[in-house]
Amino acid sequence: MRKVLIISGLGTTFRETPLGKYLPEFGWQPVFLTAPLHEKLDTQFRVIETSCHDALGLWIRLLRLKPGEDIRGQVRKRLGVTSKKSLVDFFLTLLGQITNYPDSEKGWKPFALKTARDLLQQENISAIVSCSPPITGHLVASDLKARHEITWIADLTD
Repeated sequence: MRKVLIISGLGTTFRETPLGKYLPEFGWQPVFLTAPLHEKLDTQFRVIETSCHDALGLWIRLLRLKPGEDIRGQVRKRLGVTSKKSLVDFFLTLLGQITNYPDSEKGWKPFALKTARDLLQQENISAIVSCSPPITGHLVASDLKARHEITWIADLTD
């Protein structure tokens, strides 16, 4: 049976599990590569979770904010801003968009690339399917295709 590496970021693995259900009927064994999941999947498929850096982690440390709590609310409170439509919110949104470009999962890319390269060297993987969102999954797959000349299918969801 041929193996297919399915690269999907946080949360999209849940949507892609049905895809994996039908692949064995056509001679393909799916292997899922994903960022850390918030809950474990109940699946018979092999799911490989990698580490991930939080793109906003540097700002959280620099501004001495509490991780896991609402960043925007903490900054508003520290600056004494009560309105939710303030100039502070505009700049926080802009900073978040710039820091998280192309998406908030960009901190997953180096971990996903290393793990995927190891898998391609150690196992006989014949194809890659990348699923979005996030865009980072497609960036990982594009890099793998260029370096390993492997078939790549991009699943662009709406």
